[in-house]
Amino acid sequence: MRTRRPRWRLPAHTPSSGALHVGIEPSSGHIMTQGRDGTLKCWGTAHGPHEPPRAPPRWTLNAGSYHYCKFTTSGGDASSPGAPALVAVAAEIQSGVDVCEINTSIDETSTSTSPPSRVATLIAAADATHADKTTTTSSESPPAATEDRLGTVMALAFIPNEDEDPSTSMLAAAYEEGTVCVWRIDSSTPMWRARVHGEAATCLAVDAVGKGFVSGGADGRCVRHRIIIADASDEFSSIKVTTIGTHGPFAPASVDAAGDVRALCGIAAVAIRDDRKIFAAGCWDGRVRVFEYGRKSAGRLVASLG
Repeated sequence: MRTRRPRWRLPAHTPSSGALHVGIEPSSGHIMTQGRDGTLKCWGTAHGPHEPPRAPPRWTLNAGSYHYCKFTTSGGDASSPGAPALVAVAAEIQSGVDVCEINTSIDETSTSTSPPSRVATLIAAADATHADKTTTTSSESPPAATEDRLGTVMALAFIPNEDEDPSTSMLAAAYEEGTVCVWRIDSSTPMWRARVHGEAATCLAVDAVGKGFVSGGADGRCVRHRIIIADASDEFSSIKVTTIGTHGPFAPASVDAAGDVRALCGIAAVAIRDDRKIFAAGCWDGRVRVFEYGRKSAGRLVASLG
């Protein structure tokens, strides 16, 4: 930051596909990149995770998805080698999510390791009639038919879980049809699902303690989701949904929808502050709107920036 120059550069993906997302592998601290070439790559060096990465990648996962859904990770601890770690990425099949376990047997003297192994493929059906064929495990082949699905997977986010067993991990997924689902990766159907957006659900953000999350959509709405935990046990029970309309009143009546970006009414990204008091929504009209997130708040708009 002091020199305002990049410390290193790496041709991670082809120029035609571009780099869609960058993250940190939770088990080793190495850099992960995702491109629209259908691949997810992990980059490291033989001199430790704090050195600039270099080619070739330590591993490459061929996800087979070529759209804009970004990967998400869970678990793992770079200070505790061997801790379970997962990565979820949109699958090749429509409405599918591949959940893979990252190889945590890290050998820093080696420049390569085996890619993540698929734990499950979660496929959301459009209705209960097709729910019996929504999910397959790594030992099965995903069905080829695409009828009665929820469209493209648009966003993914793991929900923090104190249980170290990866099979109990929970994952939130947003779909092109406007539905948001919560999965437990060892379950054959979503634990909860609802069509909370009138158009595509475009983004997700989970709070730091896993008590709730926010989704944003092309309909210009942010939806706060609360995870209600039963008093008698620590098992997931239900989600309370609160909807906040974020567009419409903000666009001047004189704006021409075909010629002015201010008339666009979608949400591109959402983020929740670690103290869980506020969350921000990056909107298609170029503004960032900040809302209350607290448990007892009504989601009041507190700032509009840009």
